[in-house]
Amino acid sequence: MSPCSRRRALRGGLVTATACLAGCVLSGGAEDGESETGRTLHESDVALDSAASWAGYRRDPRNTGHDPDVSGPTDDAAVAWRYSARTEAESGVVVDGGRAYAGGLVLDGETGERIGGEWHGHMSTPAVADGTLFVPTFDLEGRDAATGELDWTFEPDSQASGLGGVTVVDGTAYVLGKLGRPLVYAVDVETGDEVWRWDPDPDEVESIRSPPAVAGDAVYLVDEAGTAYAVDGETGDEAWRRPTWVRASGSPVVVDGTVYFGSEDSEATALRAGDGEPKWRRRLGHESDETVAVTPDAVFATGGDGSVTRLSTADGTIEWERRYDDVGQLGSPTVAGDAVYVGSQSDGTVLALEADDGTEDWRVETRSVFFGDYSRVGVVDGPAVVDGVVYVATEPGDVYAIAEV
Repeated sequence: MSPCSRRRALRGGLVTATACLAGCVLSGGAEDGESETGRTLHESDVALDSAASWAGYRRDPRNTGHDPDVSGPTDDAAVAWRYSARTEAESGVVVDGGRAYAGGLVLDGETGERIGGEWHGHMSTPAVADGTLFVPTFDLEGRDAATGELDWTFEPDSQASGLGGVTVVDGTAYVLGKLGRPLVYAVDVETGDEVWRWDPDPDEVESIRSPPAVAGDAVYLVDEAGTAYAVDGETGDEAWRRPTWVRASGSPVVVDGTVYFGSEDSEATALRAGDGEPKWRRRLGHESDETVAVTPDAVFATGGDGSVTRLSTADGTIEWERRYDDVGQLGSPTVAGDAVYVGSQSDGTVLALEADDGTEDWRVETRSVFFGDYSRVGVVDGPAVVDGVVYVATEPGDVYAIAEV
């Protein structure tokens, strides 16, 4: 899923209104998108090992956004290919088995050519596990990962709006309910049958719009009022809840027994995963609207003013903070090897930064696309980095492969 923050929703409304009034393409994209669909740019194929994988919203069920064993392009980088669907997507991209999946598409991860797909999952980032593609649409769909063909469907109680994000681990898919309702379904990945549901009193729990994290035997969630929850992964029983009194944003991230998340109140928070007790809270110089990325040593938080901050996981000490004035709202960061990769939701710029000090290595622009009387632009979710390639999906429905030139 692409967690639709309040800031993103407001920005989308302003983009549409401004474009309708102006009747022109917004600035910031590399080019004005044309009306065609398909592979609209092909400079070269990329090399992609079939074992390379970024299989979910933030790579793994703990939502770390981190892979220490791979690296992306670290020097000069450019777009190798672009596939254009023109779907006004909110789906990020995942990569597995030599394929890239985003917004109802199955693409050859090397060439950018379409090899399957076409479903209505444009609003949610899918996940891949054990040969099955999990797509949250109005239902949760289990599809063949090679072809996109439908195997089973889990139908929630309500058909209003689309499901939230999905997290898959150990034979169970955990999927959010609809319209931000605080509801989690556990679904058997083989049959599509419901195993349990966590359905607390909606008068006591605020909206939850970002995918859960799963670590050990627990499912972790954070609502928009900043209350954190742990739910037993086997039974669906609530293990604990802990109010933090911040306007939490993005998904929780669990690393080494600690739950991390940012907030629209310009704070980063760390709780003990076992009982929710606070470990530290740190004031940032910017709002942290998106899911943070976490390594064993560092937390990386992004902001609406183009800021990126690195904090120590031990005590929240700020190790560096940089602001990139010309890129606007930054999405969730991705850490691969010694680099941080992040895309702008405002103008579609993709940045590569040195993880140790925030030095910019390179930037690549994605395009805006004109939809008749308004334009869409911006990177959705954090980039997927595998085997030397950065894959990004954008709001106009474009999927890019970025590699060294």
